[in-house]
Amino acid sequence: FSTYSDKDKYGAFNKEHPVYNLLSTTIPNRIKDVLNVRESNDYKFSGSPGQGNWARVPWFAIFNTNITNSPQYGVDIVYLLSEDSQRLYLSLNQGCSKLKTEYSSKEVIAKLVEVSDAIQNKINSKLNLSSKYKEILENILKETAQ
Repeated sequence: FSTYSDKDKYGAFNKEHPVYNLLSTTIPNRIKDVLNVRESNDYKFSGSPGQGNWARVPWFAIFNTNITNSPQYGVDIVYLLSEDSQRLYLSLNQGCSKLKTEYSSKEVIAKLVEVSDAIQNKINSKLNLSSKYKEILENILKETAQ
């Protein structure tokens, strides 16, 4: 990944380029192998170095196909490579492209917050977090939302 930040040296965006293949196919397949997930209709592994241009922040996602099969809607697990290629983030993402076509910006934000709250509540109940830990987690979430 250390050279991805030098993507301008790769030349024009090209689906035949080895970096495109690495990001769109090789890494998602490796994630599937590491997680030891067999072929099934329940999960889809995908990566994107961009569409038409090299992405500033390429990503690799795991989609539970019962929820979504696209980064444009639903909730998915995503690895994001920082723009400077120095950090790899694991995140739980919500797609909003589809929502933006159906609702106003204010309604989209409200729906995203509603889903986020539901996920946080489910995680908290599953983990049976202590009240002190919940307070710390809530403070971290508030700080990152600002």
